[in-house]
Amino acid sequence: MFKLNIFNIHTFIRIFFFIIFLNYLYFSIRLSLRENAWIAGDWLMNYEGGILRRGLSGEIILLISNILSANVIYLLVFIQSSLFFTFLFFFLKILNKKKINLLFLFLLLSPATIAFTFYDPLAIGRKEVIFFVFFTIYITFLLNKLEWSLIRNLFFFFIGFSFVLIHEIFLFYSTFFVFTKIFYLYKNNIKININNLFNELLLIIGSLIAVMVLVFLSSNEPNLENLVCDRLIQSGLTPEICTGALTEITFSKYLNSYKSFGLSEYIISYGYIKTYTIAILLFFIPLILFLLLQKLKKKEIYIFIIFLILQLFFLFSIFIVVNDWGRYLNIFFIFVLIFISSFFLKEKTKVIKKLNFKNFIFFIILILYTTTWHMPHCCQKNLGNGLDSFKDRILFRINSPTKYNDLSREMILKLLRFNQHK
Repeated sequence: MFKLNIFNIHTFIRIFFFIIFLNYLYFSIRLSLRENAWIAGDWLMNYEGGILRRGLSGEIILLISNILSANVIYLLVFIQSSLFFTFLFFFLKILNKKKINLLFLFLLLSPATIAFTFYDPLAIGRKEVIFFVFFTIYITFLLNKLEWSLIRNLFFFFIGFSFVLIHEIFLFYSTFFVFTKIFYLYKNNIKININNLFNELLLIIGSLIAVMVLVFLSSNEPNLENLVCDRLIQSGLTPEICTGALTEITFSKYLNSYKSFGLSEYIISYGYIKTYTIAILLFFIPLILFLLLQKLKKKEIYIFIIFLILQLFFLFSIFIVVNDWGRYLNIFFIFVLIFISSFFLKEKTKVIKKLNFKNFIFFIILILYTTTWHMPHCCQKNLGNGLDSFKDRILFRINSPTKYNDLSREMILKLLRFNQHK
């Protein structure tokens, strides 16, 4: 039997996470310095003209910027990167306690999960990173059986309320917390009742109340967009920041935008249903194989699969008003990944140090699976081409200047010019 003694799965995962983080950091800087109107603009919506959707994040960032006299864009980059680092840190803490098999790597390295932002840089710096951080911390607390005081209980209400004010899409993923708790109680033979689900129900209630606030108390200021935009310009940003997310500043403008935009064009002409159905299958096939390999109780698998199907149908209800289907599927896939890492991976008994020939072949297939395709966040007719598409993307970003002094870009350009002269 052919064996490699240098292979360590946990070390491999740490290296993978490090690469993913560096990629995230670089493009967070590049996209923010370009004042991307759909990413930075989404974060910087604020309450200058009254209550509006997604305005809480911008209000907090602008307040911190004023207190610290910090550049808004630099502060945003720091927040985005810190949140993503925190997510990877807590997720790695979960994985470090687990026995990792090669089939699980198909899910971890999938272009639909952690590698999603690697292949599609325009998915970097999005608000969903906040949800990932909270879910990993929540599960960490749950698995360590930490007790919650009444004040900490109310924290769940605050999280649900504030997260929806940051991005209303959180409501559609809050069900993961309820299911996770129910599954935890079931797995540990603990009675499933309202008392044991108190925190998670507070999370849902807080989310629903926030939705009511947005529906009934949102600003009717006719110059709302201009007021919000002017505040950002006064903070040192260019008018370009107002050309993306800020044009859909209210729910009515958001829905009217998609009506005029013609979402059907994406569904029909771009073949969204075919593209994202294939992406779902490319995630679910290794997931099913993984579940079978783990030799779990059939009832646990059935419960889990039924929840996933119901959750997918729940998400499909929003696909009629959004065009970035890849982003919202990615949130779903990462939540699933965190869940199975926590509950379906066995506790680590030993570090895997050897890779036999059979697993070596398996590993080659894994590399092909993770590098030859990727799931676009939106607006493409087919699945992406993996590393080939990434090469084109990164060259485009490098050659796209900003008004800021971007040392990383200049260093890369110098390196490229040096290699061309050789």
